Amino acid sequence: MHNSRAFETIGNALCRNTFLRNLDSAQIEKISSAMYPVEVQAGAIIIRQGDLGSIMYVIQEGKVQVVKDNRFVRTMEEGALFGELAILHHCERTATVRDKSNEFELLL
Repeated sequence: MHNSRAFETIGNALCRNTFLRNLDSAQIEKISSAMYPVEVQAGAIIIRQGDLGSIMYVIQEGKVQVVKDNRFVRTMEEGALFGELAILHHCERTATVRDKSNEFELLL
């Protein structure tokens, strides 16, 4: 079960996402209810470019580094959502995402 902060973080991330912002409140609640927290080890690879994906992530705490074709793309922080493209388009992961902080919690 999530606390109110987790639900708010997920809802905000979904509403800011280009592909998911048109979901209605019932859909957002359903997705939020299905997500759960996971702690990630420092430096861990969360998503590897080219892998098949079936999970999207919301950063509850910490930062991640996004790399595509071995080139830095950007850093993402708390409240960011990633991994949705592989789910929506049934394609391979388009980038590698690695934990960039010592303490990190994802909502899956």
